[in-house]
Amino acid sequence: MEIAFWEQRWQEKQTGFHLDQVNPWLKKFWPDIKLAQGSHVFVPLCGKSLDLLWLEKSGYRVTGVECSQLAVETFFTENNLACKRETCGTLQLYSSANINLLQGDFFELQAAMLASVSALYDR
Repeated sequence: MEIAFWEQRWQEKQTGFHLDQVNPWLKKFWPDIKLAQGSHVFVPLCGKSLDLLWLEKSGYRVTGVECSQLAVETFFTENNLACKRETCGTLQLYSSANINLLQGDFFELQAAMLASVSALYDR
């Protein structure tokens, strides 16, 4: 599927895949991996997931990637987070404290963008 399909889903609010709460399985099982505080967690296809906030509040640096610009901007707006935006290769990087969201094509990620990642979370 192409990016335009997912952007249209976000625009039409056809996001039945989005949870309006932190994933209960994340809260239940994440502590079992015993990841050190301050570690870097990568969340692919993150949308505007509240899991990003939960991971950040649990003491981790979080980087997500999402193709939909609307989803990324909505995440920051709905959570009252100021962010700065800059170009990062072919992607747009939205940064706020310990949450970085890369907006664009997942397949355009560069190894250097994820070099410090210690764990991956994908519900």
